[in-house]
Amino acid sequence: MKKFIFSLFFLFFSCDNYHEKSFNQLNNAFEDWYVKSIENNIIHNDNSEVYFFYYTQISVNDLLEDLKRFKLELSQINYQKLSKENKNFYNLLDNKIKHLIFEYYYLKRYENDPSLYIDDIINKLEVVHNLYNHSNYDKLILINEILDEAKFFLDESKFVLKNYFNLENCINKKDVLVSYLSFLLI
Repeated sequence: MKKFIFSLFFLFFSCDNYHEKSFNQLNNAFEDWYVKSIENNIIHNDNSEVYFFYYTQISVNDLLEDLKRFKLELSQINYQKLSKENKNFYNLLDNKIKHLIFEYYYLKRYENDPSLYIDDIINKLEVVHNLYNHSNYDKLILINEILDEAKFFLDESKFVLKNYFNLENCINKKDVLVSYLSFLLI
């Protein structure tokens, strides 16, 4: 009888813990995916490869499919069985996924806003600038690699952009980029 009660007790608490564990795994998987796919972390395993997210129809569709899978997996977690802290994280994750789906499926900024591409270059340069575990020489090598690829990245963006309604903003962003480069080279 004691074994039976202990088994029920263990089963009850392990089921409660199941939702917490599933949510934590999903949240960690989303964070890893987000850094790799959305933020495009510059530094890879070999600390030398630099790349941008090229907004092709295939890459955006892959991104949307990943987001839909995350949304489906999140919907399978019982919100009511999560701790108060994880309920907050659940809401944040749910809102972030919805926001990204809206941004890439409906808003399609990558097709309409040239400044997105300049912002991406600036963000990459800021990441390199803030690398504290790299020497200035290594940072300059990374900046050079970013700028080399940025030429190709901007050329490719011409094939994706459909509207140029925000061209004035893009010109302002170009000035910010030039100022930022001047600051980095001082």
